[in-house]
Amino acid sequence: MKTLTYPKFTDAAALTQQIVAAGIAPSRILAATGCAALPDTIDLTRHAIAQGCANALVLPPFFWKGVTDGGLYASYAALIDGVADSRLRLYLYHIPQVSAVPISPAVIERLCAGYPGVVSGVKDSGGDLDHTRALRALFPELAILVGHEPHLPAMLEIGGAGTICGIP
Repeated sequence: MKTLTYPKFTDAAALTQQIVAAGIAPSRILAATGCAALPDTIDLTRHAIAQGCANALVLPPFFWKGVTDGGLYASYAALIDGVADSRLRLYLYHIPQVSAVPISPAVIERLCAGYPGVVSGVKDSGGDLDHTRALRALFPELAILVGHEPHLPAMLEIGGAGTICGIP
């Protein structure tokens, strides 16, 4: 039987392996594993965990627009169930201006209740400081990260976890 390979993951998988081999602690790596297809997201997330990188930043199912809260919950639940690894620490990636799929507080609350300890944080790249502050207030147990760097000082003042930024 021939083993299937995923050439589209070669670069991401190799990079993860190189970073770990260079001595970066896998616990400090937040692997972005969100893909257009759920099976691909599951595979890439499993690969990251196999390298010791249990922290996964995952976009909502952005291929489909107008996803309901129920559909969004079902997608993330299918990811968690599909990965089937208790080490997974999921970071939800809220970037509605790009994905066209916002992650509502109701979905976050339901995921936290349904999968205790798995959802670890939210990267809020929506650019709305009031929204990010609300997430921090609603979910003090989660790492709330900003993606809009000018909001970083305000969020650090109220206990935000930091940023994942695109500044070169």
